[in-house]
Amino acid sequence: MPQDRIRAPELNGGRSWLNTDRPLSLAKLKGKVVLLDFWTYGCINCMHIIPDLKKLEQKYPNELVVIGVHSAKFENEKETENIRRIILRYEIEHPIVNDADFAIWNAYAVNAWPTRYLIDPAGYIIGRLSGEGGYEALDKAIGDSIAEFRKRGKLNEAPLKLVLERAKIGDLPLAFPGKILADAKSDRLFIADSDHNRILIAKLDGTLLETIGTGAHGADDGSFDTGIVTPGAESGRFAGTNASITLKAPGTFKFHCEVHPQAMTGTLTVTGAAPAGPGPAPPSDAARQVSVDTVDFAFKPAEASVAPGGEVTWTNRGAAPHTATFDDVSLDTGTIAPGSSGKLTAPDKPGSYSYKCKIHPGKMRGVLVVVGQNQADPTQLAAAKATGPPPAAAGASGPGGGISALALVTGVIGAFLGGFGISAFVRPRRAAPTSPGP
Repeated sequence: MPQDRIRAPELNGGRSWLNTDRPLSLAKLKGKVVLLDFWTYGCINCMHIIPDLKKLEQKYPNELVVIGVHSAKFENEKETENIRRIILRYEIEHPIVNDADFAIWNAYAVNAWPTRYLIDPAGYIIGRLSGEGGYEALDKAIGDSIAEFRKRGKLNEAPLKLVLERAKIGDLPLAFPGKILADAKSDRLFIADSDHNRILIAKLDGTLLETIGTGAHGADDGSFDTGIVTPGAESGRFAGTNASITLKAPGTFKFHCEVHPQAMTGTLTVTGAAPAGPGPAPPSDAARQVSVDTVDFAFKPAEASVAPGGEVTWTNRGAAPHTATFDDVSLDTGTIAPGSSGKLTAPDKPGSYSYKCKIHPGKMRGVLVVVGQNQADPTQLAAAKATGPPPAAAGASGPGGGISALALVTGVIGAFLGGFGISAFVRPRRAAPTSPGP
């Protein structure tokens, strides 16, 4: 004979409700699958199953209602305000009843934290589960119950309107920061803004400098990197794509390639003073117009630089027709007859762009470097290296000089290594200790 079904006791006796503007009852939730989670925030096992509850809520947003029954283990856990803080800290978005007097706990004969009761849309108990784990069993039981009652036409799939605690406080500059590091030498604070899923870099006076991370949940590092930088034409033999980051404060930063972290590392030092405000971006120092000669069979110069959006002219001084056809962007002069010229507008995005003559691709290749703000011109640096000592670094000389007098540094990393994509991740490095003076 089939066992008699047990009707779930009502949710009576709670001191207060959170994440809802009114007490809930099983009678009013008829047509919904209900999962009761008996917990207390001082129980680590209870906290461990919160991600499982969130997964079930996301999978069954309109069919399932999770209700946390907070039956406190210690006296301080009975305070509604303390429970509210835990709800905010752990981003709990289902209704919570403060069962400080164990009224609901006793009605369900619970004897351990955590314990979960699953109730079908008709108000009868499906099953009980104690301890951690059991996600798969709960998921199957919930899915089966939903399918059964949907088939009967007795499933309530209307969204349940809630009033979340986090909506009552609005957005805050920090949300339960977990750790902080102060670096007096660089006048910086590093703050783990835990519930905003990000790291903030600020001055010691609290002025915000940088935000690391997108705010999204996940185990991956937040965005403070270039992302993948793909190689150029023919497996990187010719100029690849570039990526840049902007650093607004002085300091020494280590970076590495996340694709090849052991083999590829580097250090970037930013000197000078941080900018007082955003202000207008300084223009590029590169020329707005540049000319390249095509001869039989070469581009002269093979590497030319221009400002973003500048004009580039190729003049055919040979006896054969040629083209300037770019590899990674849709730019092409078309055929340039001997004695004629072809013009193109350079890309707006700084970087190195390789091109070829598509009539003689094996013999004729060149590179156009679009030089952005505060960027050294690599074609000039290469020429200076070939002819004599390198020029002084951009920016003022002496203290405060270096990469940029504004300390607004754009690190451009070109992927010139054959076949490899590069992803540079920048992280702060503490300055090496100095020896004491005599």
